[in-house]
Amino acid sequence: MTFRMRHILTAVIGLICLSLHAESVKPVFLQMPDTLLPYFDRTQRMTLLLNAENQDTSYVVNLFGGQSRINEKRENYLSLQVAEGITYELLVKQDTICLVQTTCTPVCISVVSLYSAVGWTFLRTVPPSFDAEYVSASLSTGTLVFTDQTPLLLDEEEKKHYRQED
Repeated sequence: MTFRMRHILTAVIGLICLSLHAESVKPVFLQMPDTLLPYFDRTQRMTLLLNAENQDTSYVVNLFGGQSRINEKRENYLSLQVAEGITYELLVKQDTICLVQTTCTPVCISVVSLYSAVGWTFLRTVPPSFDAEYVSASLSTGTLVFTDQTPLLLDEEEKKHYRQED
């Protein structure tokens, strides 16, 4: 490899890393692995982003025939309704992506995972700070908040005894 080609390659790699290093959710969403978000092809993802930037709240039909749209988009945050009862939230901070995948039926249950912004490398799952059977999570305020959904499934008698041992 010639000296000039090496510099060009280094510059291209540097630009790619800089675009990922920025706390922008747009490139992160576009480069999200299909294994984590199999509902969309690249064109559908770009359409969703364009709709959000134009404040267009219309739905995009996903690959499974469901209706999807971006509920909220900020520079480093995205809330996506993938289908009825399924939402994804992305928060990009420095070199880390926080992904909250929530499914609601009949109560909401979330899985929170951290990834490296470079290459979407899995770092770890984030558990709540309390024990509960059914837990939902949210990033809408920019802070990860867990909520115990278990009482929503209990009858009145069970609710009286829930968490009494704590």
